[in-house]
Amino acid sequence: MPPKRRSRTNPQLTLTQEDVDQLVQDGIAAAVRDERERVRREATRAEGLARDPVTAPIARECSFASFMKYGPTQFHG
Repeated sequence: MPPKRRSRTNPQLTLTQEDVDQLVQDGIAAAVRDERERVRREATRAEGLARDPVTAPIARECSFASFMKYGPTQFHG
């Protein structure tokens, strides 16, 4: 069994204000880049659906009797 460490000589990292500012700027840049990519993908996806009318969902016929089968009067919020 290895010996236990009893000393507390862990060197602490010293961050200067410039280091902290750089970390913040890097984090913000990464977040902005990810958000732009997400918006670009979402816009591309929306354009794809608008150009292709074949993928539009088909509306089902709904009569009053079939609507009442779902029990809308029992739903209170």
